[in-house]
Amino acid sequence: MRLERSHDTVVASRPFLAIDMPHRRPFLLLRTLLCALATSMLALPAAHAAPRHVDADVAAALERGEAPRVIVELTDDGSVRDISAVRQRRDAAKAAVIAALPADRASVRRRYRTMPLLALTLKHADALRTLRDDERIAAIYMDKRRQAISAQALPLIGQPAAVGAGLRGAGTAVAVIDTGVDYTLGPFGGCTAVGVPAGTCRVVAAYEAAIEDNARDAGGHGSKVAMTTLAVAPQASIVSIDAFEDDGAWDSDVIEGMDWAVSQRAVYDIVALNLSLGDT
Repeated sequence: MRLERSHDTVVASRPFLAIDMPHRRPFLLLRTLLCALATSMLALPAAHAAPRHVDADVAAALERGEAPRVIVELTDDGSVRDISAVRQRRDAAKAAVIAALPADRASVRRRYRTMPLLALTLKHADALRTLRDDERIAAIYMDKRRQAISAQALPLIGQPAAVGAGLRGAGTAVAVIDTGVDYTLGPFGGCTAVGVPAGTCRVVAAYEAAIEDNARDAGGHGSKVAMTTLAVAPQASIVSIDAFEDDGAWDSDVIEGMDWAVSQRAVYDIVALNLSLGDT
């Protein structure tokens, strides 16, 4: 796996991952996750050598009497190469971390399938102290809200070079993690439902990573992103992952979308993730 950075777009050579983050504060958590995700997609555990990190905002929120949403990263030394053994070890570590938390001091929001992460709500400072003292914990991040953004440039992501090389995405799929995709729109092949009619409908799967809003694409942003994706890879399919609520997306829901895409990559031939997110 070779990771490259061009401005604020992170890419990896096959499998390819991309996240557009122009003119925004660095996304420490999401960038860390993209690197971890790259190794997950290669069926290898991610190594963690960085010092323990705890967002200062977490303690500050608890001091204000709030119950902050956090994402907890577990340590992962990369010593086990078998993916099933990796997942068993991670699952056991997650269970142990949860069991060690003081009763009624925290609640579990998500246990991710393919990543060494937990999404929690901390209800008392005791829970944060327990996590800080747990050697299984590598970092604690604030679960933040993101907004959909539209700043993009085809040259930035290498589209002209890809077209020039004859790469059109045939036989692959791109997971668009956004506001959803309205598959009934013409550019997606006249779909009457996800994957219908087979052979012409370009949106082959859809997944709700956030609270169900009963809309294919509440904001329209995800559909535009998916159309841009097809301009880049005109023979690829689209996997729609809705990670947004009405007023934005939680990091934990975006990660849920990434996690689901990794778990389903072989089913839909997913080779790329597209995220167009920003914060204020």
